[in-house]
Amino acid sequence: IDSDVVAVSAGAQFSLYLDAQGNLWAMGDDTFGQLGDGNVNGNEVYTPEIVATDVVAISAGQYHSMIITANGTLWAMGYNNDGELGDGTMNDTNMPEVIATNVVAVSAGATHTVYITADGTLWVMGDDTYYELGDSGNDPNTLVPYPVTTNIVAAAASYQRTIYLDGSGNLWGTGYNYDGELGNGNTYYASVPTLVNVGGMQTASISQGSLAYHTLAVAGVAPVLNPLPNQVLTNGEAFSEIAVIASGSGPFTYQWQLNGTNIMGA
Repeated sequence: IDSDVVAVSAGAQFSLYLDAQGNLWAMGDDTFGQLGDGNVNGNEVYTPEIVATDVVAISAGQYHSMIITANGTLWAMGYNNDGELGDGTMNDTNMPEVIATNVVAVSAGATHTVYITADGTLWVMGDDTYYELGDSGNDPNTLVPYPVTTNIVAAAASYQRTIYLDGSGNLWGTGYNYDGELGNGNTYYASVPTLVNVGGMQTASISQGSLAYHTLAVAGVAPVLNPLPNQVLTNGEAFSEIAVIASGSGPFTYQWQLNGTNIMGA
């Protein structure tokens, strides 16, 4: 499709990518304005188009997009029925609009969004049906950014849950947990941030995907494999829903196995 690409993020039926010059490219479904190109008809875009410049970070949700520009400004566009854009309304927008400043990281979930400011504050907005915002579910939707906690260095939003890492290396999770996605040893929804891993996730990377039913976290400290979760749950269909937390000084190679046999490509 293109070269010189430094980041990519895929939503539901649309994709975003960022090139080395800071250009944001978008393609796919534009029904709710998630491509940010000002298209009022919501037609599909079949070839990549530049929709913003001077961009340093991107995150695609289910039907909304979040971007950070070089000056730390957070922009949003697309679907907003649950307040995931954080602009104080529930109206969709087909052009990027400013949401916050001094932002260093952002993650778009299915219908909620989280971001971190330079002082380490974690801000949340959008759908809170399953307590994914970590504020005890006081409101079904939060239409403007709300500060949840401080001293946060990384965060990942997914399908109705949020995982984040604090400056002490502690991993926390909140929200939907029906299949053990939070990795805290049970399948109860977490209405407030729940500790997943204590002090073992320094220099970590955490990932979920906006529509995923599992969580991954990798860190660079003394080798340790978190004992939770201790089982793999399947729904009897084509997909397995799992949660995994791994850390180590590396480099390590991990391979999925089925009854002791390596599964190629997994």
